[in-house]
Formats: sequence, C-alpha cells, structure tokens
Amino acid sequence: MLKHMPWEWELLESSMSDNSSTWRAKVIGGWIVKEEVYNHDDLETPINSSMVFLPDRDHEWVIKEQTVPQEVEQSNLAKDFEC
Repeated sequence: MLKHMPWEWELLESSMSDNSSTWRAKVIGGWIVKEEVYNHDDLETPINSSMVFLPDRDHEWVIKEQTVPQEVEQSNLAKDFEC
C-alpha cells in the first residue's frame, strides 16, 4: 500500500481573460483541485483561492489535449439556408 506520494501541482488551465488558473495534485485516494483568481494589477498573488477533493482511487483522470475547433466553412453559415 502506498503511504507517501510526492506533492506536485499540475497546471490544468490558465485564462488570461479572467486572470485565473486551475491546478491539480495527486493525493492518496484522488486529486486536490485548486482554482486561483488574480488581480489584474498583480498576477503573482491570488486574491481568491479554493480547493476541492475529487475521489479517484485508481487515478484514472487523464488530461486530453485540448482541441481547437476548425474554422467554419463559408458554405455552412446559417444565412445560406434562408428561404
């Protein structure tokens, strides 16, 4: 049985538009997920932070690479289907 696990934060998402970042750390029995929000003037010190434990006994949560939607083809616009 595992009795010790190294504490490492992994960045899940970072948004410059709302100055926030989401992190996760593997712990025994699941994950700790942390959300931090930063002031527009100071991106070093969070003004709000919250954490939650997500149970995942076997650590099956795998992060998939984010897909970027392809550009909309001009022939598939809603205006092309008007009567």
